[in-house]
Amino acid sequence: GAMTALGKLVDRIASGQVPPGAAAGLALTTLTPLRKKNGRLRPVAAGEALRRLTAKALARAHAKPIADAVGAAQFGVGTPGGTEALCHAAQVESGQKPRAVFVALDMRNAFPSLDRDQVLAAVRRHVPPLLPYARLVLGRRSYYRFLGAKGEGEALPADQGVDQGDPLTPAFLAV
Repeated sequence: GAMTALGKLVDRIASGQVPPGAAAGLALTTLTPLRKKNGRLRPVAAGEALRRLTAKALARAHAKPIADAVGAAQFGVGTPGGTEALCHAAQVESGQKPRAVFVALDMRNAFPSLDRDQVLAAVRRHVPPLLPYARLVLGRRSYYRFLGAKGEGEALPADQGVDQGDPLTPAFLAV
């Protein structure tokens, strides 16, 4: 039935075996502007539904090799509520050590700044089962679609970085 057909389609996407036109559609991400507390706009990315479904299935199927590749010292991949847990642990630690100095590092524009060839090499080296999918989504130009000031859809091309809105993007960043 329908679920069997959907499973076959997800398998094809995961293995990178889709026609070029379909691959281009999978590389389209919609940006929605949300207003931040400081009044500035922050674009939030929502990837194409079949791509998200495939990436979630791959992340679940390969959770152990992904966790091994990114290491235990990170909290952003494969740890439900990981960043919140890290934040609470830091608060407890700082309460117990009031004279200690803590440093917080933030990777500004981390996703769009990555070199795709380096990400593909890292995936090949550390999580090879994800390589066909990684080649599919990182081996071509991506497009971010947003509504312009006149309400018309506009597309921004991206040849660098990993796509926001893909559930595997944090893993691609971390490997």
